[in-house]
This record gives sequence, structure tokens and C-alpha cells, in this order.
Amino acid sequence: MKIIIPLFKENQKLPKQFTKLLYGKPAIEYLINTLNSSNIGHFKFEIWTNIEEIRDKYNDLKIEFQTYDQAKSLNNKNLIFINPNFAFISEFTISECIKYPENSLVSGDSFVLVDKLSQIGKTPTFIDQSNQMIHLSSKEQINLGTRYGWWIAEKELKKKKIIVHPLSAKKLGTGHIYRGLTLATRLFVDHDVIFLFRSDQQLGINMVSNEGFEVLTYSENKNPEEEIIKNKPDIVINDLLDTSKDYIIKLKQCGIRVINFEDMGEGAAYADAVINALYPGEVPQDNFYTGEDYYCIREDFIGVSKKVITKDVKEILITYGGEDPQFLTLTTLKGILKLQVEFHFHVKIILGPAFNKHDELHNTIEELGLNEKVTIYDSVKDMSRFMREADIIFTSAGRTMYEVATIGTPAVVTAQNYRELTHTFGHPYNGFYNLGYWADASENSYYEVTKKLIINYDLRKLMHDRMSKSDFSQGINRVLRIILNEEDE
Repeated sequence: MKIIIPLFKENQKLPKQFTKLLYGKPAIEYLINTLNSSNIGHFKFEIWTNIEEIRDKYNDLKIEFQTYDQAKSLNNKNLIFINPNFAFISEFTISECIKYPENSLVSGDSFVLVDKLSQIGKTPTFIDQSNQMIHLSSKEQINLGTRYGWWIAEKELKKKKIIVHPLSAKKLGTGHIYRGLTLATRLFVDHDVIFLFRSDQQLGINMVSNEGFEVLTYSENKNPEEEIIKNKPDIVINDLLDTSKDYIIKLKQCGIRVINFEDMGEGAAYADAVINALYPGEVPQDNFYTGEDYYCIREDFIGVSKKVITKDVKEILITYGGEDPQFLTLTTLKGILKLQVEFHFHVKIILGPAFNKHDELHNTIEELGLNEKVTIYDSVKDMSRFMREADIIFTSAGRTMYEVATIGTPAVVTAQNYRELTHTFGHPYNGFYNLGYWADASENSYYEVTKKLIINYDLRKLMHDRMSKSDFSQGINRVLRIILNEEDE
């Protein structure tokens, strides 16, 4: 039995369909390459064509140059025809199909593999023999006989397999996971995105799984690169703070493009790109991209209306990230509520998924008789709305600063760790009131700054105006171009 690729002018649905370049090479070569590399026993394949360009280009292959009518009149016994519109049919599918040569393998409205040339293009029906049915993958079903099929094929061929490897550790918050989700939300439309966590990092696993993304895990006694290399990604996004030289080099030796976020480790010099929106200074290395131009704002903050500053302060928001390891929520709350009787504001508290002091917080609020003055929320989806409704915000000196600046609500920031002290975006010239390191901030510190902001409308308006000068809407687009190596396009 012989396999035939019929490439006739009469079968072309689009101009130069079989020889037109598809992602850098003629469309038909995808099918030819599959057949050339196939392990399908004694079956051979030939090209039947009446197109001289094809005969000249593939003269090293077995080619029968004949007219379409001649081909139809030949005895087709022991011949299997592959519809050239379906150039991505796999070796496995072909191997399975030739077991039942009398069957017709179909996709959509066209035959893919048939036993008669005249069947190609006709409306098909599925044929089931002895409960045998061959199902095509979504890629195999792409029909290059339509313009839409070409568009889908280009998308499919450009698709990358991307592994996102974020930090998921207590005391360091959940910002790394949220950034991974922000990137994945944009990337998954055109690419395959998978997250990687250590098997005991349940917080990250749950957060990502709840958003519908695939998660891989590696055991505590293994290195992550083993799992990464096994899955053969095109790109790895590390959001780990510090990486080792050996880890990055192992990935690079496998031809993987490596993108790191906020990496200050020795591995940073060997990555394809290191992105750090929180670090303002220029780094004398070509692979470093620093500053607020590379901040990846979440989609719910893009295009939102700015805060309107009013004379009265009616609502204060406290939100210290995913975990709030220093329990600044309680310190802040105790400080500002001393002013509540005089100024009659309401307090909203948003707790992150890793916060673990709920009982202590609720008990303190109840002991102070403030249940009606304070509302607590867990892991809200519409943070931008809460920030816009607030008149003053208390938060950490991390990524949340950029979200606050996007809204323009006056904010007081406190560094939860020494690393956050290097995040200089939370400076007065960007509209923030910065209390410095958490250990130096007392209940009285929050009392004093709250009173100052409540009574000073002009100061709050100035903070808003300075924040409003920042625009982060294009940051994620810049970062995506770097990840996909499109920054020069």
C-alpha cells in the first residue's frame, strides 16, 4: 500500500496554497517532514502534482507529474490519499489509520485521509469499524484550505510552552504568585502556560489551581530544574528573588529561554533577562530591565477611573498584602481608631490568602467594641474598587504601591522587610507618605499620620496629583515582549 499526497491546482482553495510560506517554510513541508520521519513500516509515500513549482522544489522525492483527471482515472487500489489541507496530521494518526484503509478519517467538513482521490473535499461521515474511531487533535484539525485555518496555523506554530516558577514562601507574601497569574492571564491565549511549585507549597498550588491553570510539582528532596527539563519548555519565568548560577546554566544548556524577576542572585547574570520594576537604578548589564516602566499591573487596574479627593475622610483601607508577616494590620488599626470618635470614619481591612491571625484580629476588634466601625474582607477580586472608595490607604512598600498610584488614593506605606526598604517608588515625590521600616513604626506613628492627612485636604490632593503622573498601563506589554523575545520587533 502506498500513501499519496495529491497536490493539484484544482485542489487549491487559496492562491499558492501548497507553496505559500507558513511560519517560515512552505505549508506542505510540515506534512512532507512528518512522512519523511515516520516509522510506518513498509508504507511509502509519493507526491502527485500538476504544479511545476512543486516538482522542481521537491525533485529529491518520489513525484508523479500528471493532471488531476489522469490521477482520478488511475486504479486507486492499494492507495491512501492524505488531504494536503491538513498538513499537521501526525505520524501516530497515519499509523493508526492505515490499519483500516477502508475507513475515512475526517475533520470538520473535509476528508483527511481517504482511499479515493475523488472523496477529498466532500462532506464526510464518521465510519466506525469494530468500535475503532480515530480522533484528531485540535492541531491536526487545522484546515489550510481556509483563511481562518491559516490564521489558526500561524498561532499554533508560534505557540510556546512556558513554565512559571514563582516563590511561594511565608514571610515573603504572595506578590510573586499574583504577578505570575497576571502574566499567565495574558500569555495563555496564545501559549501553553504551566506553573511549577514545590509539593509542600500548598498556598501557591491552591491559588493557581483556583484560577484554572495547570500546576506541576516537584518533591522537597529534588531540584526544580529536573522537573523543568523533563517537561521541555521553551521559556521559564522565575520569580524567586535569588537564583544560583548552576540552576540558570542547566536550563540554558537545554535551549530554554530564562526570564527572572527581581533576581539579585549570582544566576541573574546568566539569564536572558532580569526584570525588576521595584528597583529604580540602572544596572550595567544588557539583560537587566529596571524601573517602573516594567511594572505588570493587574488587568482590573487598567482603564479604571481615578480617585476623586474630597474634603472629608469617610473611609480608610488597611491592606498589607498576602500574609502581613509583621501583623501591621493590628498595629495600624489600634493607632487610627483612636481618631474614630472625633472624625467618624469607617475602616475596611482586606486580608490576603496567607494571613493566619484571624482570631487575634477579630478578638481585638470585639474587645474594643468596634465591630460596627470595622469591616473585614478576605482576598477580594476587585481591589481597584476598594482602593478607589477609600480616602486613605495603609499598605506595604511592595507591588501594591503601584496599584495605589494607579488609583491615586493618598497612601501611607511601611516596609515589612529590609528588601522593601530598597523599593524607592514609595517616596513623597511619587505621592506616598513613607513610615520606613516596620519596627520603627508604632501605634502612635499611625495615629499622627492619620490625623495629619484627615485635617490636611491640600496634602492629600498633592499626594493624589503626584501619583497621577505615573502610568503603568504599558508595563505588562513591555514585559511580555521581553519574555517572548520580541522587544526589538
